Amino acid sequence: SSILLWLPEALRNIVYDFIARNRYKWYGKKDNCMIPSEELKSKFI
Repeated sequence: SSILLWLPEALRNIVYDFIARNRYKWYGKKDNCMIPSEELKSKFI
């Protein structure tokens, strides 16, 4: 996030709002949280 601090705040807000409006269109919306498998759990500390 600090990488983008060189952008003016107004421009950051425009980008943020654009992403917020389109995130479900791009990534979909889940009704349930994912429950990780044992294999996936073993990859985390």
